[in-house]
Amino acid sequence: MQPVLRHHPVVVPMSGSTRPRRAAPRTPVRQRGATLLEAVAFLGVAAIVALGVTALLSSSFGSAEGIRLTGEVQTIENNVRDLYAGQDGYTNLSMTSLINANAFPQTMAVSDGTVINHWGGTVTVSYTDSSPQISFTSVPVNACVRALTSGVGDWTGISVNGTSLGTLTPSLTQAENACNQTMTGNQITWTFQ
Repeated sequence: MQPVLRHHPVVVPMSGSTRPRRAAPRTPVRQRGATLLEAVAFLGVAAIVALGVTALLSSSFGSAEGIRLTGEVQTIENNVRDLYAGQDGYTNLSMTSLINANAFPQTMAVSDGTVINHWGGTVTVSYTDSSPQISFTSVPVNACVRALTSGVGDWTGISVNGTSLGTLTPSLTQAENACNQTMTGNQITWTFQ
């Protein structure tokens, strides 16, 4: 059996000295990091910023939805006018013919002969009281208000939730009062010639 050699740590002298030096006592170091109060303050500021961003985005999306709605309605109106320009008026107007002619924007789905808007409501075009009408259901309040106050289109009448507005470009207050269906969405009907 061979003898077991044990290694002892080697102490290296410092700076030419033959004895090892002892480390100097540590001075207390100030700890870094956030205190609870600082963390709460940071979270409070972050929450305020998040609320502000959310409000801005909501406003932007509301504006975008209103613009999208008016654009879709104008597209439908123009396509209906083009399709029936050579006809004897709009008396033979039918949803089936309009769907087959792709008169509705590509952003809308068609399911079993029903056109669906991006809020899940229906879109219909009908011939009522000697005039063609475009009707959207399930329109959220913000998009309803934006669409009504945009002043876009050459409509002969606009009604919201079955009530005629009496003016083609309602004031903001009139639009807000008319677009009051927050749970089910609003129904807007545009009449044109």
